[in-house]
Amino acid sequence: MPRLRVSEGLRVALVLGAVGIVLQAVVVPGLFTVDEDNYLATVLALRAGRVTVPATDGLPASIELLFFDPVAGWRTNVTTPVASAAPPLYAFFAWPFSFLGWPGLVLLQMLAFLITGALVYVLIRRHAHGPGPAVLGMSLWLVGGYALEYALGVWPHALAAALTFAAVVLADGARRSGRPWIPAALAGLCAGLATGVRYQNVVFGTCVGLTLGLGGWSRLRAVAAYGVGMAVPLAACSILNHARLGWWNPLSKGPGYAVIVPNGTSSISPARDAALSFLSRIVDFSWQPAETYITDPGVRHVAATGAYLIMGAVRKSLLQSAPWVAISLCTLAWSWWRRKDAEPLRALSIPFAGVILLFTMAGTSRHEGLAINQRYLLELLPLAACALAWAVEASGTLKAVHLAAGAFGGLVAGAAIAQLHPDIPLRQNALLHAPLFLSGILVVTWAGSRASGIARRTLPVFLGLACGWAAAVHLRDDLPTALSFRAMNFAKQVAAERALGDDGRPAAILGWRPVAYGPIQLDHDLVIADTSLDEGRTAPALVDALLTRGRRVILDPAFLEPSLIRKIVRGRPVRVIGQRPFSFIEIGVEGQ
Repeated sequence: MPRLRVSEGLRVALVLGAVGIVLQAVVVPGLFTVDEDNYLATVLALRAGRVTVPATDGLPASIELLFFDPVAGWRTNVTTPVASAAPPLYAFFAWPFSFLGWPGLVLLQMLAFLITGALVYVLIRRHAHGPGPAVLGMSLWLVGGYALEYALGVWPHALAAALTFAAVVLADGARRSGRPWIPAALAGLCAGLATGVRYQNVVFGTCVGLTLGLGGWSRLRAVAAYGVGMAVPLAACSILNHARLGWWNPLSKGPGYAVIVPNGTSSISPARDAALSFLSRIVDFSWQPAETYITDPGVRHVAATGAYLIMGAVRKSLLQSAPWVAISLCTLAWSWWRRKDAEPLRALSIPFAGVILLFTMAGTSRHEGLAINQRYLLELLPLAACALAWAVEASGTLKAVHLAAGAFGGLVAGAAIAQLHPDIPLRQNALLHAPLFLSGILVVTWAGSRASGIARRTLPVFLGLACGWAAAVHLRDDLPTALSFRAMNFAKQVAAERALGDDGRPAAILGWRPVAYGPIQLDHDLVIADTSLDEGRTAPALVDALLTRGRRVILDPAFLEPSLIRKIVRGRPVRVIGQRPFSFIEIGVEGQ
């Protein structure tokens, strides 16, 4: 087994450090989606030494206090104090970083992203004859897919990817160890922690445990050690869920969590729904039925091209984001027909297949919401990078010059297309179909590389083209869109912070979907309520209770009907703070 030299490891560390510095320079300290508020609520609770959201004790029971919950409608019995139903273990990772504010929580994801890159290098190098494949695989994770976006946010996708892949690396070590119990138990612990960060990873973790049995019955003790390691975090999830939400289920966000809520697809048969789910997630997102997505705010469907636009960015399937994954899929499937040196690939194929099967069976209604890429499949990208690196090395086609030439062409082409106006059909069609064409070409040349010299020589060129395209599109389409969305929410957040002032007085903000204000809670004693969740029905009672407790009450009037504003104000004295488009109404101001 090749050993990683100190000089080689130092070069990898320097590269990752440089990437980290660049990422730190482009971070926008605003949120992208309500999911980040949901996880933030668990951190705020832990910082207060509790499991419920601080400052909601004793307030009237109101669904509006669940502003942070993306599926607040699932809550059948809302009581105070309220609690987040997000997976509970993220808070323990985030707690020390939270004292650096919102940028600190982003730093946690950034470090997880870089650690995953290092682990990809380590695993590939462990089974490769030289550093070339490892450099390729690490590069694919860093810029060749769509993981970079999740290194610049707070939702814990990068952390979950780091934990799941750490489980894969440790399980690989256990299969090669004469005493596999310790690495197997540590692998299980990582998988259990990943599940406590994102519940979907219970499937990934279970599949990694199954890979420990690839060597036969003699490895059953390693499987048992893995199970014990995984059970510890799951037991913690169970205890925490009971304490904050009243149920012992370690993997539930509440009643209906595992049930696919019908969203206009009731007429589709289960088999067809599963087929459409697979095609839209893996191949072409335009297969997603429009009725399941068209009601999501911020998403626009273009019937002429089949594209779904999120602030101009085209919503993509796995292959549309990373066309090089086509070779990974073929390699992982082919590993079960190979007899020699195929165990590492087979071990990757089991969790890969398990996660894809999970979301295929979930159907089209369980989509990723406000996300530009397949965020439910992010944990598969490190596996795909490893599979591709080993496949290219095995075929003897890793020619750096040809790969670089293709990558340059892909970068130029992808950047040129992504630069076009989002409403131009050419741009939409290119972003949807060009990567699928590249995927097809890659599969054909990879299949023929063993028999054809032409295919063997052209494969690295097409591979570079696919990687360059993926990098350019992510850097010019996906990432700027996500950052601009964060900047827009950050502007709202700054305006609200100015309205609150710096006197430190406890306050409350009410408004229509006020999710942008969540990060303020890290530095200010603030209650937030979302009037859209019950059309403001319980807002007047909340305002009464908040004023009685001595809190300043700030109303964000944007998107609120004048009749609802009058109902909330109830004739109390008010004053207007700030200027449009970010003006606020303070309620209950004496002397006005």
